[in-house]
Amino acid sequence: MRRIPIALLLLGLSCADPSPRSGVLYDFETDADLDRIVWNCHTRFSLSTEHASSGSRSLRCDFGEFRYPGISFHDFPADLGDARSISIDLFNDSTSPINLVVRIDDADSGSDHDNRYNGSFLLRPGATSVVIPLEEVRNAPEGRKLDLSKIEQFLIFLYQIEEPVTIYVDRIALK
Repeated sequence: MRRIPIALLLLGLSCADPSPRSGVLYDFETDADLDRIVWNCHTRFSLSTEHASSGSRSLRCDFGEFRYPGISFHDFPADLGDARSISIDLFNDSTSPINLVVRIDDADSGSDHDNRYNGSFLLRPGATSVVIPLEEVRNAPEGRKLDLSKIEQFLIFLYQIEEPVTIYVDRIALK
């Protein structure tokens, strides 16, 4: 029987698909997590020890006044596998409720609002956990099923804000 050197085995493991099929996608524990975010004007992202729901850090998001401030990711998995839901832990640092939208597009979504998933949530002051059943995401487009194996975009954004807002995001996970 031929033995494979451990170094080659480890090299093979490091080349494996890094996108998890289930479990934690983003936990915001290291500076490297900031490189996974798409940066936009009028936003500031930083790691914080405040309002962490998992581990010791969360992502602090300072949003300025513009139409749809939010977060998107460079490496959100294109295939959500056999997960049943996606969960997001959030903390609204203001004294007023905030309107939040989670948008998920597949390869066929295009720019039509009715051809993708747009989930609206009211974030009251304090901690909130948003859980989105993926069956709801799949059935969101009018006249077709959203393909959970061809995800092209995952966004978390705010709308109808009238002044700068700070929210904290932690533990985005597939379940």
